[in-house]
Amino acid sequence: METTKIPLDENELPKRWYNIQADLPTPLDPLLNPQTKEPITPIDLGIAKSII
Repeated sequence: METTKIPLDENELPKRWYNIQADLPTPLDPLLNPQTKEPITPIDLGIAKSII
């Protein structure tokens, strides 16, 4: 699969964002760790050490 990048100038960046999850009928499934197929944890994201 080819990656496409579209460089934007600062004035072309979005000014607003929309949280689609608030309008979904059911919450999205949690993100899964590709190795364990279990929901990702802060440790998987590498942020646990910065919290402790």
